[in-house]
Amino acid sequence: MFDPNDVFVSILGSERLTYLGINLELYNNFSFREKLHINVVYNGEKDLTKLEDKYDSLNVLSENRGYYGGALDGINDSLKFFIESDRSIAVIHNFDFLFFYDTPFKNIIVKLIDSKKSFLGWEDEPFTLPAEKRRYESDCFFITKEFAKKLHPISSETDVPLFYKKEVWNQYSDEGYNSEAMEEQLFRRLVNIIMPEDLDELNNREYIHEMPRQHITRDHNKVMDKLNKYCLSESRVPKSIGKFVDRRPGSYHILYHCIHSHDPLILKPLLTMFRYNVGNNKKFKTIDKFIENKIKLD
Repeated sequence: MFDPNDVFVSILGSERLTYLGINLELYNNFSFREKLHINVVYNGEKDLTKLEDKYDSLNVLSENRGYYGGALDGINDSLKFFIESDRSIAVIHNFDFLFFYDTPFKNIIVKLIDSKKSFLGWEDEPFTLPAEKRRYESDCFFITKEFAKKLHPISSETDVPLFYKKEVWNQYSDEGYNSEAMEEQLFRRLVNIIMPEDLDELNNREYIHEMPRQHITRDHNKVMDKLNKYCLSESRVPKSIGKFVDRRPGSYHILYHCIHSHDPLILKPLLTMFRYNVGNNKKFKTIDKFIENKIKLD
């Protein structure tokens, strides 16, 4: 059963403060906003206190360790603050991941609750091939308190990498696919806490040349079969659509009314429609300035 008093939202980032302003205004329009706890984890140098009436807590990281390190620190701190809170479910996402309406937001949390699983993550695009390249996206996920205690902390120094994943990294490194990506670190941590007893077998592999494709598929399928017992996945792009597109410029989820996009040509009509739906209201200052071209996405 959904209870907003159980929900901890942690929004994290080091830049893109226009997105943060839009995000907080969208959340503050939720009918159950006062029952949510909204935490901001900031890895930058700007003063965010002017937004303090829109969030419940602010945590400024002492060090910015760059793109990958900063993302890892933001997620780990979000998990830490969630674990220390009195809430039972967390929604952790980047500044530039937006939820537009409260009912779809509620529905995706209900989906996790009803599944009896511990983690809900967005799948990579269904047109990402081969399937072994796909991971849960790290820009937004949902997690229960007990599972967060196991997931925290995510660490590339202690979590054991998978042999077949190393092969995938090597084969697709020219596409920017690497072990330091936050998605890869999240995936590796999930494997380490869900199936530690299988790591020795999965890593006991020796080949004279590259690992055969069928062996990579075999190991990936074994991993996903185990992860699927604890983790629920949601497609960011409907599979029927994914077959006909080559890349995702920004996918608006028609069921959960959320998006991760850096394209103003995509966001502006969505936010204009949002303003039309909610009517005249002076509290959407950042959204209105963006729609009226008074500010840009940073």
